[in-house]
Amino acid sequence: MSKAQEVLTKMNVAAANLAAQLASEKLKEIGELAAASFYGDYSPKQYGRSYGLYEASQPLVKTISGPGTAKGGITISSASIGGHYNQSPETVFEWDFVGGEHGGYNVGTPTSSPSPMQTIENDVNSRRAELEASCAQEAMAIVQGQYMNELKAAMIADFKSQGVK
Repeated sequence: MSKAQEVLTKMNVAAANLAAQLASEKLKEIGELAAASFYGDYSPKQYGRSYGLYEASQPLVKTISGPGTAKGGITISSASIGGHYNQSPETVFEWDFVGGEHGGYNVGTPTSSPSPMQTIENDVNSRRAELEASCAQEAMAIVQGQYMNELKAAMIADFKSQGVK
């Protein structure tokens, strides 16, 4: 493999890993916006907000060390939101984040809103191609800037080894 090919392989791996990181960050933002929308739909009168649903979406990045596909996403679970108002994290997650219910614990009939989970799914599904393309383009632009001098030097070395002046 030529020196330039080695650098290009490193660049592709670096770009894939960076794109996965960027995708994970963008998806985390989508999760936070979904939680904000959910919280904005209802103002509780009998209890205070803990705002734990902002933490239900956590970044997930699977990097690569050689040619392949890196993955960026989020995990959505009750594990990071904590228990609230005598409810387990699992109950809060299922009722609120998945089910879209506000209140319910000693406050009468819960009020329903679009669930943050459904909002995230709808947003991601409608923007998937756009998100993938923007993360890939941004990552490649950053990586090209980082590796440009190394690639140039590798190409010069390859030309010299082939007797090109």
